[in-house]
Amino acid sequence: MLHFLFLIKSQGGLINTIVIQETFRVKEGTNAGAQSLAKAVGSANLHLGMPVSNVAHTDKSVTVTAGNQEFVGKRLVLTGSPIGLRKITFSPPLPVERTRLLEGMYMANTERYSLVYPAPFWVKENLTGIIVDADVSDPMPYVFDATPPTGSPGVLQFWLFGDRVAQVEEMPEPQRAEFLSSFLKPFLGPAALNYTSHVYHDFISDPYIGGGFSAGFPPGLWTQSRTSLNATVGPISWAGSEWTHDHFSSIEGALTSAKHAAQAVLSSLHQL
Repeated sequence: MLHFLFLIKSQGGLINTIVIQETFRVKEGTNAGAQSLAKAVGSANLHLGMPVSNVAHTDKSVTVTAGNQEFVGKRLVLTGSPIGLRKITFSPPLPVERTRLLEGMYMANTERYSLVYPAPFWVKENLTGIIVDADVSDPMPYVFDATPPTGSPGVLQFWLFGDRVAQVEEMPEPQRAEFLSSFLKPFLGPAALNYTSHVYHDFISDPYIGGGFSAGFPPGLWTQSRTSLNATVGPISWAGSEWTHDHFSSIEGALTSAKHAAQAVLSSLHQL
């Protein structure tokens, strides 16, 4: 209940929490920001596929071990899900409240699937392509129109939540798509069965994400840990959709926390 109330406040009210935050889409794709930043940084300064294993820090410096390399700097910004960040060894250990927070947060049992059609047939039928299903027996409470701005192909994206995600996960690949399309039929008609392909990514099995779409707080965590989500610990700042009190779990929250972390880094550097 405390976490639910936090989400309502973080998103600016109950209606925003349930509806408005899912109303808009990014035309360039949600990875556009990362691609733009990567271009500005330059490929020579990007190190991909190198999981961070250790962070050694003092008040004035930080050494990051990733792969077989070490990177030394004055400040560090960490981002990512609690699942990935828990794989890092910190020397010295993080403060107790930060450690409890990091170890207590969990990623939800959530998956995304998309069915692809030659065209968004629902538009011609004067249907919105957005489905909200309150039946708890269905693992798909939300389906969104994810058709690209060009208008083709037609794409419907499923969000699967909760314990019943396993019901779909245990199905062989062809049967999954058939199950999803049959779910659409009562809403969009028999044309929903005529998909041409499907897209799926297993976020739950990703070792550095561990689920989605954002971190949850089990009972007791909010009362046990009073540390700020985006608190700076020595030379380490935290950024990302899970590390902010404003627009938690959303793109806006990630951007807000990134700005907060950048300001903390600049402020600390000016004091050195």
